Amino acid sequence: MKQIDNPNEYEKLSFQQTKTVLLWISRNIKPHKVRNNRHYSKGIKRYFERDYEAGGFPISNGAFKGAMKASGYNPVDESCTNWEFYISNRSQAFFPDVSKEGFRITP
Repeated sequence: MKQIDNPNEYEKLSFQQTKTVLLWISRNIKPHKVRNNRHYSKGIKRYFERDYEAGGFPISNGAFKGAMKASGYNPVDESCTNWEFYISNRSQAFFPDVSKEGFRITP
């Protein structure tokens, strides 16, 4: 596994970066009983990186995997490079152009 994919990269984040990514996960990712094979760690981290309003910043796949694990989302298979999680397809993260109230946001 490449170093940038190692979940221990999470420990290298600054206090502010850690706070930002954990808050984003708590607000935008929802748990589910069934594994989600549509959204993997690398793709989910891209949603985070593009969420400028929430303070998204460039983050390695490994650091994001570590943040997800720190948030209580255990991976389906830790030996994989890109982790699957038990998360809902209806998580806010996957609908960035829709407000929390369900209204489409238009520029």
